[in-house]
Amino acid sequence: MGLKNTRNYLIIGASGAIGSAVAAQLAARGVNLGLHYCSNGRAAARLQSRLKRTGSRCFLLQSDLADEASCRELVRRFHAQFGAIHGLALCGGTVEWRPWQS
Repeated sequence: MGLKNTRNYLIIGASGAIGSAVAAQLAARGVNLGLHYCSNGRAAARLQSRLKRTGSRCFLLQSDLADEASCRELVRRFHAQFGAIHGLALCGGTVEWRPWQS
């Protein structure tokens, strides 16, 4: 992955398996990370702790992306911490389990 001069990444859904793997790969390349999560703050905090032990500059951003005001606040907080967003990884999603009906 060629990151060139991109330094500030926002990972949407960083607390999940895919988001945390993407965050780990980016952290290994020395970029600054905003780690978004919606409800799994415990997993997000574990990821942040693990990445910080490797020297990564990262911080947590809790936000409900279904709410416009919450999205605006997420971007405002990222900008306050790191400035411009140079890259965005969309790794979040929801699952609704339902019984199979044929």
